[in-house]
Amino acid sequence: MAIKIVKTDETFDFNAIKLHSPSVLHGQVFFSKISHSNQDLFLQSPAVTLKNGFINEGKMSYSDIVISDTDDEFISWIETLEESLHTIVLQKSKEWFTQEITRSHVEHTFTPPLRTYKKGKFFLMRVQNDPPRNIVFRKSKIYDEFDNVIEEKDVKPTDTLVCILHLNGIKFTTNSFQIYIELKQSIITNRHNNPFASKVDITTTTNSPIDNVNLNDDDSEENSIIRNENEGTYDIVKENNNINVETNTEQGLVEANIKTSSIEDSNIKLRQDNLTNDNETYVNYVLAKNKAKEARQSAMKMIADAKNARNQCMIENIDFSESDDDSFYSSDDDDESDITNDQLQSESDDDTHSSEVLPRIQIHQ
Repeated sequence: MAIKIVKTDETFDFNAIKLHSPSVLHGQVFFSKISHSNQDLFLQSPAVTLKNGFINEGKMSYSDIVISDTDDEFISWIETLEESLHTIVLQKSKEWFTQEITRSHVEHTFTPPLRTYKKGKFFLMRVQNDPPRNIVFRKSKIYDEFDNVIEEKDVKPTDTLVCILHLNGIKFTTNSFQIYIELKQSIITNRHNNPFASKVDITTTTNSPIDNVNLNDDDSEENSIIRNENEGTYDIVKENNNINVETNTEQGLVEANIKTSSIEDSNIKLRQDNLTNDNETYVNYVLAKNKAKEARQSAMKMIADAKNARNQCMIENIDFSESDDDSFYSSDDDDESDITNDQLQSESDDDTHSSEVLPRIQIHQ
C-alpha cells in the first residue's frame, strides 16, 4: 500500500483522526493506534538536529530532535494535534476506563510532545527509533543526499536532518498518556561529500599529437591554382609576381609604375562545398594573384605601345644637327636600351617559370 505523507498546514483535517481500541503492551500499559482517514498517519518534519544523537537504553532507543521556533507552522500543527487527541481520549474514556475521567485529568496526565529548549528558542520532540512492539526489527534508516546509508553512530550534533515521522498511536496507563512518535526515515542535508568527488571515474582517451605543418610562403614565388571544372582538380603553377616597371618618356610617352606585392580583399568566392576553410582561403589568395598577373601583362603591352609611339615620333621629327642629336638622345637611348633589355629578359624568365607546371593535386570531394 502506498504511504501518504500529510502536509502539516491548515489544510489538514483533524476531524478525520481516529483512535482504535487499545491493546495491552505489557502489564498495565496499553496502546491505541492512530489513523487518519483509515490510513497510517505520516508527516515530514522541517530541518532539525539531534540533541544527543541516537540514545540506546536497554531495549529502548530514542532521540530528541531539536526544532527551531521559526518553524511556527509545524509547531502549531503539533499543538493542535495534541488538543484533538485530548478530545478523542475524553470521548473514549467510558469505553476504556471503569471510572469516568475529566478533561482536566486528561490534560494534566498527557505528556506534551513538545518541550521548550534554550529559553524558548527551540523545542524538543522525543521520537522512538523502534516500533511500539519490539517483536519486529528496527526499520529506521538514515541517508545522505546521495542515497548512501549512514550509521547511527556517524550522525553528528551539527548534522541537519529532515525526518519522516509516524504518529503510531497513544501509549497510556491509568495515570499517563503519551503520543508514540516513531522515526521511520531521515536524510542528512548538510553533507556534500559527493562520492564522485573522491576519485575520477571518467575514462579519457589520449589523442596522438598532430605533426607540425610548415605553412611558410616563399618570398619570391607564389602558387597559383587553375581550376579544371570538368575533372574537379586544380593545377598549381609557379610564378614570380615581383613587378616594378618604370619608364620615363618625353612628348606623350606613358609613365607606368606597377606594384603587385600586396593584394587585398578579393571578391572571388569558390563554390566548392567540400573544401575546408583553409583550402578556400588559399584558393582565393592564389586566384587573386592570377588577376595581378593579367594586370601586369596588360601594363607591359601598354609600355610596348608607348615605346613604338616614341620611336615613330623620333623618326618623323628629326630636325636637329647630328651633334645635338647625339647629345640629346645618347643618354636616353642607353638608359632605355638597358631598361628594355632588362624587361625583356625578366619577361622571358617569367614565361619560362609560368610554363613549368607542377604535378596536379587531386581535391577529393
